[in-house]
Amino acid sequence: MTASRVRVEPMFLDGRAGRLFAVYFRPTGAPILDLVFAPPFAEEMNRVRHTAALTARRLAESGIGTLVLDPYGTGDSEGDIADATWDLWLDDLEKGAAWLEAHSHGRVGLWGVRCGALMAASLAARSPERFAHMLLWQPVVDGKAYLRQLLRMLMVASLGSGDRLSPDTLLKRLEAGEAIDVAGYRLSSQLALDLAGATLGSLAPRPGMPVDWIEVIGEETASPPRSSTIAVDAWRTAGTDVRCHHVVDITFWTMWDAPLGRRLLARTTEVLRTLDGGPYLRSDACLTD
Repeated sequence: MTASRVRVEPMFLDGRAGRLFAVYFRPTGAPILDLVFAPPFAEEMNRVRHTAALTARRLAESGIGTLVLDPYGTGDSEGDIADATWDLWLDDLEKGAAWLEAHSHGRVGLWGVRCGALMAASLAARSPERFAHMLLWQPVVDGKAYLRQLLRMLMVASLGSGDRLSPDTLLKRLEAGEAIDVAGYRLSSQLALDLAGATLGSLAPRPGMPVDWIEVIGEETASPPRSSTIAVDAWRTAGTDVRCHHVVDITFWTMWDAPLGRRLLARTTEVLRTLDGGPYLRSDACLTD
């Protein structure tokens, strides 16, 4: 299959709160697997758009379809992020999964990137038997720790304004029901607290569900964060079939219009194509490229 034969199909889907913009990267012929893309949060979502589109196109060349959907209040979908909630975003991704089930012929899986990994795991917990596979790229393991990082960004941005802000102060304002601006985004109290309450370790998919967990590392001798190791162990203890992979490549979520990481793409394509009747890697595998 060649890139010119990949069909790129933009569309709007009817979400619970408004119309949702989505793009389906359709392979020629019956797909091996269809993925619903669960995006990162805030500025990381914008940074990853380019990489997500390039990857979806390459995956389609290999027989894997991908639906890239903008949740309510983001991208080209209707609404404002200040009115978004975690539950609403999960509903939006479910709309995407339903569209794939109705219009394609492959099994449906989830592809979560960064904070999107928390959404993918939350969605899989909602519908344990619905999804055939989960792919995670550089997952955020602890939503509260991630939220604190975002709040530190706001704290740094406020240094020249005379305001004395700290992550703890901002958390208290959110807990009191106040919306705040974070890195140019209006963050509602409900969305922030839902994010803070999400942890991968407590969201283990159903026993036996295949999960490919891919971490980008700086060098071959580096190790993934301890928090990731603890979450992987928790999932395996719950019976989830987790295969972890460590790839030396670019930190795509920190860059604008990042080039497509060759090793990350190669490993992703390899592990997804094993779904087409090929052998899975051993569940205790931790492979380094």
